[in-house]
Amino acid sequence: MNVTGITGINKTVGWAWDITSYIIPLSIIYFSTYLTLYLLKIKTNLIFSILSIVLLLICFKFYSLIFILFISSILLFLSNCIYSIYLKFKKK
Repeated sequence: MNVTGITGINKTVGWAWDITSYIIPLSIIYFSTYLTLYLLKIKTNLIFSILSIVLLLICFKFYSLIFILFISSILLFLSNCIYSIYLKFKKK
């Protein structure tokens, strides 16, 4: 186990790939996007923001549920950002 994911024997398994290597870049994208929204004074839902980041970080621990946690984290993140931007422009 290293920072970018699990390393081991290269074995072809069809369409599957290791999604643990995407967790660190996605967490950087999450933090930078939330920081950008904060600097633009766009209010996000704090609970959804924290939950999306926590779900992404929990993916390191639970490899059996990694796909469900990974997808739910991305969906929460996208819905939170899109809805926050929608509300910002709706007020005007």
